[in-house]
Amino acid sequence: MTDIFSSFDIYSFSLMNNLTLFLTIFLVTITLPSMQFIKNNKKMLTLHKLNFITFEFLNLTPAKNLKGMMLTLMSMFLTILAFNFMGLIPYMYSTSSHMFFSFTLAVPLWLALIISSFFYNFKSSVAHFAPAGAPEWIMSFLVIVESISVLIRPLTLSMRLAGNMTAGHIFLSLIGMFSMALLSSMSFSFVICIFTQLIFFTLESAICFIQAYVFILLLSLYAKEHM
Repeated sequence: MTDIFSSFDIYSFSLMNNLTLFLTIFLVTITLPSMQFIKNNKKMLTLHKLNFITFEFLNLTPAKNLKGMMLTLMSMFLTILAFNFMGLIPYMYSTSSHMFFSFTLAVPLWLALIISSFFYNFKSSVAHFAPAGAPEWIMSFLVIVESISVLIRPLTLSMRLAGNMTAGHIFLSLIGMFSMALLSSMSFSFVICIFTQLIFFTLESAICFIQAYVFILLLSLYAKEHM
């Protein structure tokens, strides 16, 4: 018997779920347009327009100065976005609701930025841990606080994505179960419940995009310490 948490159960991860995940990764890889294609093609598809808008916003962040960073972030954005929308499909395994998924995406890129910044400009990277103008007697404490804030970045990124997606899926499941309970009565309450579910599903679809964008936006802002 299934419950509202069945979509988060890793043991219900069937062969078909595996197949859809690998197909999604493959489709994201082959559909990612090149930057030259984005500039020259005026009649782009909806996905390409979305890609272009996201690229323009990311172009305002320090990530634009790192070679290959923009392409990496765009690929990651499309991957997270695809998995977020896959979680809205009934009886589909909600991959992006697990911290393991978001943590494995956040840690490698975060660690790469940290290591690269130390090799690129060691003095400038170390200077970020000691805010300018701070009194000497509190400097040691500020260094510890700044170090902890840097170390927990991948954890906060993962928790933000997983927590928001999990909360939305659980609420949708609760409304769906309540709608099924009222299906036999066909009362006015059933109509209200279905209408509420439709509105919340629309909002959850927007959240899928927002959370994917916030995830890569924060990663791009972390590149500021690389400069």
